[in-house]
Amino acid sequence: MRFVRARLRLRSDEGFGLVVSTGHFRRTRRQSRHVLETAPQAALSDEGFGLIELVIAMTVLNIGILAIVAAFNSGALALRRASVISSASAVADGQMETYRALRNCAIYLDHTQVAAAPTSYTSDSAYNATQILDNNRGSLATPLNGSPSGTACPVAPPSTASNPHQQITGPDNRSYWVDTYIVVTTPTNAEPVKQVTIVVHDPNDSANRRSLVRESSTFDYNAATDTGA
Repeated sequence: MRFVRARLRLRSDEGFGLVVSTGHFRRTRRQSRHVLETAPQAALSDEGFGLIELVIAMTVLNIGILAIVAAFNSGALALRRASVISSASAVADGQMETYRALRNCAIYLDHTQVAAAPTSYTSDSAYNATQILDNNRGSLATPLNGSPSGTACPVAPPSTASNPHQQITGPDNRSYWVDTYIVVTTPTNAEPVKQVTIVVHDPNDSANRRSLVRESSTFDYNAATDTGA
């Protein structure tokens, strides 16, 4: 690219005169090249970007590893809780089978042990002040009071059946607190029956406030096995 430069020159013999000259922008290009050559090398170099990429990759990798570890922890906790609940269910089933093996007249609780039970027992929703006990079962309507003739029950329940609040060892060798409640209930259009509710508590809860399994079953005198006096 060329340029035109004009200037005035004072001449002694002719006065003022206009001098016109042409040239090239060589100097301007040289100055631009000089600026580029003297620019800071850090602004034109990609050194350090590898370190930044490494830091970003390590951050993403750490986030992924932490997510995997959290998933493993959650899975381990879920498996542990499922194992405890499974053992508690086995305890509840075994306790309920104890009552199924009894005569109907022998399904009751020991009143002295009910009175000595902790607050966690009486605060449960299954608790009822009119539970079937050894000292009040005679006042129940026939045949729930013993036999069709109202006589005393000829058999007594084992201590594991009459104890309302006790520890039972589960299949995992843990000791589970088991609460038992026995009341009279009347289904719709049916005769009164005995209802047994078994609550198994978390062995890790010393206050027995957290229940794992709650199982309930009714026992009809006329349908129970070996109901005779």
